[in-house]
Amino acid sequence: MTLYKTDFSEYASSAQPSDWTERWNAGLASITVIDLAEGMGGKSSNLIHGSTANKYMASWDDPGSSVTDFEILVRMKGTILESESYSTDGIRVAGRCNGSGSGYFCNLNRHTSGTIRLVIFKYLSFSYSGATSVNVSLTSADWYWIRFRISGTDFYAKVWEDSLQEPADWTLTWSDASLAGGYVGLGSNHATDSYCDWFAIETSNGSWPIPAPYQIDDFSLDLTVQANAFDYLKMLLSVVEGSFLDFFTMNLSVAVSVIDSLKMLLQVGTAKLEDFKMFLEVTDGTVLDNFAMLLDVVDGTVFDNFKMELAVVSATPAFRSVIAQRVSSIVHEA
Repeated sequence: MTLYKTDFSEYASSAQPSDWTERWNAGLASITVIDLAEGMGGKSSNLIHGSTANKYMASWDDPGSSVTDFEILVRMKGTILESESYSTDGIRVAGRCNGSGSGYFCNLNRHTSGTIRLVIFKYLSFSYSGATSVNVSLTSADWYWIRFRISGTDFYAKVWEDSLQEPADWTLTWSDASLAGGYVGLGSNHATDSYCDWFAIETSNGSWPIPAPYQIDDFSLDLTVQANAFDYLKMLLSVVEGSFLDFFTMNLSVAVSVIDSLKMLLQVGTAKLEDFKMFLEVTDGTVLDNFAMLLDVVDGTVFDNFKMELAVVSATPAFRSVIAQRVSSIVHEA
């Protein structure tokens, strides 16, 4: 889906929005951004048509000059003019328009009987060239939502008051094959003063939901309108489940392997500690005892025997004679 949307808050006030271009009869009307507290972004476009009745159209240039299939969603308010003609209006949305006065429009129009009509019609070279309409029940003189779609040769439109829920079905349908593509934007034909504080266009046969908190009066979800949002969410969940969660599971498997290895290492370490404890017990109970016994034997037997032998040797006449001779020699030398 390719979405372009604006609440006009990004534009400078008291000036024509920078990426909007007047395509038809620029001297008859003007489009200006104004500060508006009730506007969705605190601002709104304000289209003022002068006293001279003629066709005026200003295009939003971001979507391009050859938009073919699209759906436009706008929030607008303004004087709904009264006339027998289908092209007399105060609120007008434009599509597939060119610089030569040809294009399709969706507008609100009040018949002289007082009935408000939702109209789809076309101009070819600035001349009215066919239309379709349906009577609608609108009681508020404030903001309205209009959804206008062209897909191939099929046209769809619906309108509802800002405080009410969007209708599930299209209010008006039509078919025409005169124009293949062009600009999208806003227009007018007679002296009027209209406002638009939300203009969104989807150029890939999608249907964009109403921005929060304007969906419906109880803020519940219109599943028909927002099916694309749910499809997008399902796609995200599929990506998460199919990639991230699989990757996460793989990482968990690796972590389990590491933990098992650590557990095995701890078990080996415990076995080594048990072996060392057993060695200490053996050493303490056998080797050290044997060594102590050996010391006792050496100290109590060998040493005593050695001392006794020394005493015996020193007591013999031969030992005494040798000692006497060594002493005499030492004295003579001295």
